[in-house]
Amino acid sequence: MLDPCPFCVRDPALVLWESAHYCLLADAFPRTAGHVLLVTKEHFASHMHAPEAWTAELDAAQSLARAFLVEVFGSATFLENGGARQEVPHAHLHGVPFAAHVPPEWLLSGVMRPVNDWDGVRRECERRGAYALLETPDGRYVLGRDADYGRLIYAVRRQIVAQTPAEFDPDAGELLRGGPGMVAHTIGLWQTWQARA
Repeated sequence: MLDPCPFCVRDPALVLWESAHYCLLADAFPRTAGHVLLVTKEHFASHMHAPEAWTAELDAAQSLARAFLVEVFGSATFLENGGARQEVPHAHLHGVPFAAHVPPEWLLSGVMRPVNDWDGVRRECERRGAYALLETPDGRYVLGRDADYGRLIYAVRRQIVAQTPAEFDPDAGELLRGGPGMVAHTIGLWQTWQARA
């Protein structure tokens, strides 16, 4: 675990909004303008490792992030590596302004499985100890048991590049990260959006 955890010891300049148990942050190393993170204030491996009693608060916080992304950028997709394959092992739901698409063959082959709500994601976490979540404008999905996580992330990265100014480094297979200017742009857009609300 990173010591100190950057989501436990948050940079106050990145905090866009907070409730009793959650913070919405501008991502410090964004993939594109508008990249935000919904994190728990307390340290948990994933959002589904946090108390179930917090689910309504999580849902409300995500709805706020979704409204910002859709109203300012036109679309919103959410991703979480729930307790596995995380750069920072602390609950953080990425909100990114693009419209991810899950190919029908992924559903037919079991690469992705639809879930109706956070309760469905929680059941997946309880069964497997971890999960990978992708929420598109069309629905919420978890990665199938035997599916290749790398394939999912590669496809999502390609979709982000196709729909945003994000750039792909083909040698590393990664999206390039934006710097302080991109972070400041996201914060400014949030402040303007909040002032109109």
